[in-house]
Amino acid sequence: VLVAGTNGKGSTSALLAAIVAAAGHRCGLYTSPHLESPRERVRIDGVAVSEARLAAALRRVLDAADEEPTYFEALTAAALVEFAARDVELAVLEVGLGGRLDATNAAEPVLSVVTEIGLDHQEHLGPTLDAIATEKAGILRPEVPALAWVTEPEARAALERAAGELGTPLRFIDRSVRFGAATDGRVPLWTGEGSYRIDQPMTGEHQRANLALAVAAAEALATLGWTG
Repeated sequence: VLVAGTNGKGSTSALLAAIVAAAGHRCGLYTSPHLESPRERVRIDGVAVSEARLAAALRRVLDAADEEPTYFEALTAAALVEFAARDVELAVLEVGLGGRLDATNAAEPVLSVVTEIGLDHQEHLGPTLDAIATEKAGILRPEVPALAWVTEPEARAALERAAGELGTPLRFIDRSVRFGAATDGRVPLWTGEGSYRIDQPMTGEHQRANLALAVAAAEALATLGWTG
């Protein structure tokens, strides 16, 4: 699962990976940046890869490279090497920058997810929401389902245009999800496909969007055969 966006992609990725692992699937999670150690970027069922295993994976990547990869490219490839070696069934990959040219986009997703889009990294992605959203739409694939929580009209239109050109079945969930008042740390959530009461350890109104997107992504994965 590729997860792109400006705000919330790390939280959405972590939440989705936790749901997939709880459903009994061996799940890899690749995120960035890290706080203390690069090990934090590569997790399997919530546990960070060991220093020795990450070093071994990086060595395999560097030995195989025709030219020296960037730091992010090397870590991304090392994560995929480790996931393969550890028999990961499904990997959730957080896009580092943009989408179209990001190293994570070398993976072929079974599902693409886009979080809220804003004006980020304009020097690399372009000066407008249209340009930035078009870059992030690079994770879309023909006939591969995609979900998005994008409320900015300009960004939304760019995603719709890209999906239409590719033949990507894209669904925006921000207008179909409803929330109830949280009680005992649990958030009532209705997606249109199901109703839930979910523990939400991360506070803040914006985290509700991330939670809803992760739940909707888990529902989509279930329709693709990734059931608990």
